[in-house]
Amino acid sequence: MLAIDDDGRVLHRLTRRRSGFRVVISACGTGGRLVLGSLWERGIAICEASVIQACRARASE
Repeated sequence: MLAIDDDGRVLHRLTRRRSGFRVVISACGTGGRLVLGSLWERGIAICEASVIQACRARASE
């Protein structure tokens, strides 16, 4: 999943291999969590802030 600014620059990139949750089409941040919706999966995924921070750290390496 990518966060892109108005000029088309990538601000954040969140990836997780073998997560089992695919084709994310929506995201909403709330209460230190990121809630994801999918076109493919039944249900939603909820990522804790610590997981999001770890993915960001790996992406910047």
